Amino acid sequence: MTDARLRHGRASLALSFCAQGIAFALLVTRIPAVQDRYGISDGVLPAFLAAVPVLAGVGSVATEKPAKRVGPGAVPRWSQLVVLLALIGVAAGRDIWHAAVSLGVFGLAVGALDASMNMLGVGLQRAYRRSIMLGFHAAYSLGGIAGASLAWVGAHFGRSLLVLYLPVVGLLLPVTLLGSRWYVDVPAEGERDPVAASVPRVPATVAGMSGRALLMWDEAVTGYDFGPSHPMDPVRLALTMGLVRAYGLDRAMDVVAAPPAGESTLRLVHRADYVAAVRAVSADPGSADGSYGLGTMDDPAFAGMHEVSALIAGQSVGAAEAVWRGDAAHAVNFAGGLHHAMPGAASGFCIYNDPALAIARLLELGAERVAYVDVDVHHGDGVQAAFWDDPRVLTVSLHEHPRMLFPGTGWPEETGGQEAEGSAVNVALPPGTGDAAWLRAFHAVVPELLADFRPQVLVTQHGADTHFEDPLAHLAVSLDAQRMVQDACHSLAHEYVEGGRWVALGGGGYAVVDVVPRSWTHLVGIAAHAPVAPESVIPASWRDEVYARTRQLGPGRMTDGREASWREWEAGYDPADRVDQAVLATRRSVFPLRGLLA
Repeated sequence: MTDARLRHGRASLALSFCAQGIAFALLVTRIPAVQDRYGISDGVLPAFLAAVPVLAGVGSVATEKPAKRVGPGAVPRWSQLVVLLALIGVAAGRDIWHAAVSLGVFGLAVGALDASMNMLGVGLQRAYRRSIMLGFHAAYSLGGIAGASLAWVGAHFGRSLLVLYLPVVGLLLPVTLLGSRWYVDVPAEGERDPVAASVPRVPATVAGMSGRALLMWDEAVTGYDFGPSHPMDPVRLALTMGLVRAYGLDRAMDVVAAPPAGESTLRLVHRADYVAAVRAVSADPGSADGSYGLGTMDDPAFAGMHEVSALIAGQSVGAAEAVWRGDAAHAVNFAGGLHHAMPGAASGFCIYNDPALAIARLLELGAERVAYVDVDVHHGDGVQAAFWDDPRVLTVSLHEHPRMLFPGTGWPEETGGQEAEGSAVNVALPPGTGDAAWLRAFHAVVPELLADFRPQVLVTQHGADTHFEDPLAHLAVSLDAQRMVQDACHSLAHEYVEGGRWVALGGGGYAVVDVVPRSWTHLVGIAAHAPVAPESVIPASWRDEVYARTRQLGPGRMTDGREASWREWEAGYDPADRVDQAVLATRRSVFPLRGLLA
């Protein structure tokens, strides 16, 4: 399909959305005039007004199957005509029954038009491979403003409904009919069920490389619960797994549970006295006094703390072992990513540092180069500290500036110990950093470092707290940009990592309904080579689960509607831009230590 045809299809559909907005606004804003013309009493008027959206819903539902059979482009050509003629019918009727019939036809046609135009819009999104629906909704809103303005002019000058509607309909009819010639139908893949369609088959070349991806999951990880007032609500894990299942991703990969990390594994990173302290407060939470970071506001003690923390760590270690053995190229543990825990202390909602334990286990198994990329809004201080003097591990963290946010570390000058200079990389971003700048920073630093380091395994941490809705931080990143970075990590694993070995972890994220489940479901889909379409409507079964668990309404789609993009670093550096300043500070601090040009 040519770019020109897609552009024409997009323009013609935007025109139809605009015309629909005009027609609807002309009707709604002149309701008093309709009431006066037909002598509709105040008692009967609500029934007339309620009938229109109800019939629109009926029209929308009734249109879906026929539109799939004949193609959604055929439906709006005629439903647009019916909507505009029904508008004339409302203005020209002789009695209340004429008005009722015209309004009923108007409602049914509006529903059919709305359903078919949204099908066309979603199809165009598939062709464009990015979200464009917000543009159509903006066109509808602009049409509504224009229609309301015309209605005000008509009312101000005392024009009748027919005198107002006739010239508008006379203009819109030929324009929309002509524009409909350029509608573009982009068929869904095999016209499958929408949920099944979001789980495409794994290409034979990928499946033949190293088998299906792994999802590490044990329901018991939801026991990682600091209490009802704590921001790290374990419902985010349950809802993520629920959304994974709703999209059928659990059938696109192997879901397995690893055993908890044992004493010897925990000791790869954590001190013996610290592990003993965790065991003690786990058995008796009341004994926690703040020592070892246990029993603080960030890390309150709870019964079973050691057991569930070791279980989460075990999933990350198990993922690393499976990827190293070649059982799978990719493995995901979205319950993991607890990157703040130190060798001898809990910190920042983290008890055991599962990313560091997974990396340490890889080194124990013989890995010589492991890269860790952390895109959580908070600096990955615990992982950096664990491998500060180890040149076998490259740690890269993109985070909000330490001057503004916990843990107060992650300055660009932190580049590794004397035995491993250049092995720690920190990009400290200013508050308010949005999609374009965040993506630019990632691509200006990470790919070049991985190309130079050539890791044998890539471990990534995908905290969702960079999102603009997150209550604990100050970046302004969308779900769409988070998905793009997840996809970039996947691509980088295949490009620069031996065997494509990739272990992907969760992390922070405190918008536990609207953001975290969607972000990590995208991560799971990408790892499974079954990416979820951003524009896909979230299954109603999951939204029911959200309400049952939280009494909140869940989001409707797998996108924030952003068209995330970035400017390549090679395109030039803006010395006045704070994100460019941050990127340059990192490159100047680290790149020369690795023999790279800053």
